[in-house]
Amino acid sequence: MIAVIDYKAGNLTSVVKALHYLEASEVTVTQDPAIVRSAAKIVLPGVGHFQATQLLTDLGLTEAVRESVARGAWFLGICVGLQWLFKGSTEAPATTGLGHFPGACERFPAHFEGAELKSPHVGWNSLEGIRDDSRLLKGVNDDPEVMKLLMQRLLVARVRPYYIYMCDQVAGAEHFRTTVEKGLEIIKALRGWTSGLAVPHFVIDAPGGGGKIPLLPEYVVKLTDKEVVLKNYAGNIYRYAQPLEPILVG
Repeated sequence: MIAVIDYKAGNLTSVVKALHYLEASEVTVTQDPAIVRSAAKIVLPGVGHFQATQLLTDLGLTEAVRESVARGAWFLGICVGLQWLFKGSTEAPATTGLGHFPGACERFPAHFEGAELKSPHVGWNSLEGIRDDSRLLKGVNDDPEVMKLLMQRLLVARVRPYYIYMCDQVAGAEHFRTTVEKGLEIIKALRGWTSGLAVPHFVIDAPGGGGKIPLLPEYVVKLTDKEVVLKNYAGNIYRYAQPLEPILVG
């Protein structure tokens, strides 16, 4: 059984949906220490203030988790759930964690060894003239309708879609790579069916420093000295005459 602890904070619903999507069996959302003690696996969701974990102690769940981990149960802590594995956090000094690991989670310092440090920004902010670069990820955003909606919503947010990349060939990330055909399918679904401003360049960043190479669907059906036979976004065929050679009159 997988026990998902409900401590009235965190991304509880998202975690449960993810487990069901992965076809995990016997997923139980609980605040009962007895269920936590008997679980083979325990998940503590995150997203929230460290002080929210005080409820774990109040409900007797801290000791239940400690006993389960000691007997070999698997534990997955997400975000704040991961921080809770330490003794505490400077976010809420009066609230104690599980203490499975020594030390406390501390806020990023503004300066370190005389240098100013950049820390992750979490929250709302304005976007001005930002270009969007999207990587196609298998099963995540490699869907024509999803990408069309994303590109249109980016324009609403005043973000100009610029590139859609194929994933780099990185060890350990093969399961994220989708096919080039899927990328071309997305471009076909965008070009002509939405604003041209919402149609980014579909590119492969060539291995070995070859640069960004653009890919387009085949719109040229036939090319001769006299004409170009074209296929538009809807699949209709059109003919475009080549310029005539000038005739010299003596």
